[in-house]
Amino acid sequence: MKVQLEFERSYLGHNAAVYDLLDGPREGMFISAGGEGWITQWSLGDEDGHLLAKAGSPVLSLEWLMEGTRMLAGTMDGKLHFIDLLDQDLTRVFDLGGKASVFDIVKRNDEIWVADGLGRLTNWAPEGELKAVFQLSGKPLRKIFFRSDSLLLAAGSEGKVFEFDVETNAQIRDWFAHDPSVFAMGAFTGENSLWTGGRDALIKEWDLTPELAVCTREVNAHWFTVNDIAFHPSARIFATASRDKRLRLWDGKADILQSIDPGTPNGHVNSINTLLWAGSGNYLISAGDDRSIRSWKLTR
Repeated sequence: MKVQLEFERSYLGHNAAVYDLLDGPREGMFISAGGEGWITQWSLGDEDGHLLAKAGSPVLSLEWLMEGTRMLAGTMDGKLHFIDLLDQDLTRVFDLGGKASVFDIVKRNDEIWVADGLGRLTNWAPEGELKAVFQLSGKPLRKIFFRSDSLLLAAGSEGKVFEFDVETNAQIRDWFAHDPSVFAMGAFTGENSLWTGGRDALIKEWDLTPELAVCTREVNAHWFTVNDIAFHPSARIFATASRDKRLRLWDGKADILQSIDPGTPNGHVNSINTLLWAGSGNYLISAGDDRSIRSWKLTR
């Protein structure tokens, strides 16, 4: 079956780079986070966004606490915002330190896990209580991914992937994945393999056994840093975004299906920072340093 992405529309409104995308509270909605500190809600097919909140500094990461009413936002200046969308007076802000940029946030089993610029993995309760701090690396942690309910993977600027057991609060192992940094990480639903992307412009597939992490596939995916990998929720395809301004679609074996390059109609003109499959996987959303958000319809 041949698949490809067809440009649908641009969503304009941010006054700075867009760093993260999040599923919206209802089907066909998504949320964006920008360098001007704005958190904005959009609907597929509607060019007008709705401003949900302002963080006051660049927002790098988003996650839901309770869809539609409470959310988390992590900022470049090291602050974690517990945002109440119904009553802004109830919003709480925690300062992790000016150099502790909050690069990623994941909510899992009523616990919140945060990766920051000081190489720390922090664990929070939904009410905003800091439960634990784990120093995994001497350099920034940029990405968190749960490979099971108990096993968390964190990766970042040291070039390593760290495997951590959230039930015992113990580091299981780590391995070197990219030189010098890991920026992206993910997997197909239900599969044991892991995919990573790095500053070396490579994507790699890893076979994760209880004893070893073995690289089974290495692909020269882009010209510059791979900023994000997004796996389709049901089909065995994935997309990558890069600092080289290219958006690429791949099959499950990392054979390239499509490349949307800068200079082509509707292509991004600056680094693409983040991707999101929306509309039950019928659309791919891309956003980056050109301040634009673009939706692409998946045709089969």
